[in-house]
Amino acid sequence: AVKVSHHGSKNNTSLDLCRRIRAKNWLISTNGAQFKHPHPECLARIVVTQQKPVFHLNYVTDFTTDLIEGAGERYSVRLPRRLPDGSYSEGITVRLH
Repeated sequence: AVKVSHHGSKNNTSLDLCRRIRAKNWLISTNGAQFKHPHPECLARIVVTQQKPVFHLNYVTDFTTDLIEGAGERYSVRLPRRLPDGSYSEGITVRLH
């Protein structure tokens, strides 16, 4: 698993770095409040260099909507636990085998 640098900033996860890494699971820890991360360009770099990556989010926000809705053939998304009221908890649990 890779913890994405600086909450998914486009300035901290280069295309060159993504080409050098092979990982299935990509952890994104941010609520997007200050810098509106994760940045779409950062996510795109991961998608084009990896074999069907899985993004693990610790928050569901307006800044992750496009990522979540675009999941399918190229990548997948794991979300925090859903609460009885339909909202999402904060945090993630990743089980690596």
